[in-house]
Amino acid sequence: MFCRLILLLSLAFPLLSKAVTIKTISYGDWEDNLVWSDGQVPGAVDTILIRHYITLNQNLTVTAPTVIFIEASGTICGDFLLETLCGASLINHGHLYLN
Repeated sequence: MFCRLILLLSLAFPLLSKAVTIKTISYGDWEDNLVWSDGQVPGAVDTILIRHYITLNQNLTVTAPTVIFIEASGTICGDFLLETLCGASLINHGHLYLN
């Protein structure tokens, strides 16, 4: 039993280790690489900290285990769909304006 647990954890750990925390460093469009701290649009397993005014310029689907955290200074705005699927999280302490 213990060996199975160790094997399971060793197989799962590489998947978990690829998760990155990405922050906004300026206002702009979600799809603009210059908005993000690592210079690229967040991926599927990232933790995303929204600290600026970010405009959605297309529909966005968030899947597990992604977490979007809108800080008090942050805003997500747009006329598009932000879909949060089972296992993903959206935590809002700022502003969220979607039509």
